[in-house]
Amino acid sequence: MKLSIKRGFHTATGRVISIGEADNGLACGCTDLITGEVLEAVQGPVNDWHFRRYDGGSGAPESILHKRIKGILCCANWIDLPTGRLSYSLPAKEKKFGRIQPDVTVKAGGEWVFFEIYVTSTNPAKDQYYRDRKMKSFEMNATGIPYDIGEEDLRRLVLEDAGNKRIIFWPEERPVIYPVAVQDEGDWVEYLLAVLIVAVLAFFGWRYLKRRYK
Repeated sequence: MKLSIKRGFHTATGRVISIGEADNGLACGCTDLITGEVLEAVQGPVNDWHFRRYDGGSGAPESILHKRIKGILCCANWIDLPTGRLSYSLPAKEKKFGRIQPDVTVKAGGEWVFFEIYVTSTNPAKDQYYRDRKMKSFEMNATGIPYDIGEEDLRRLVLEDAGNKRIIFWPEERPVIYPVAVQDEGDWVEYLLAVLIVAVLAFFGWRYLKRRYK
């Protein structure tokens, strides 16, 4: 028995929707969560509503997961990373920088930060490009994430799980070294008393020597 398809990827919004949320026919604008093929919503008066694959569809399942993750990053303004929470603005998908095209680019602290999404393979040459040019960058490991994962669960994995991110390049933070300073008022008093005692002893010693050799 062939299982009916009840959920599809709505390309316009980047969400997984149920057959009940979709428009009828090809107007549903959905693709298959597994194969990436174009879906047609069948919402007749007799049979259970379902999606069916439409001939001529194209795409790959990893491209769907890629699109969903990129959509979440571009709709947010923060993400938890191994370096801590990063607040950002100006997110953009597939924006070309030099010879590479990062999956997502954002602006944080006045600098560009780049994100790569690893679904089926990683790119060591791209990693080296980031490192050689000291471009702040991270990779999210999306392997093992089901293609039909719910939107809220995927959003949590993308934005709140720092454990599935790795640093490609991030400059080391140098500690700020402050000069030694007197810590409180008591230290100032002790210091001034010591200076005064030394000055008094020096003065009387000088007078003693002056009278002795006069």
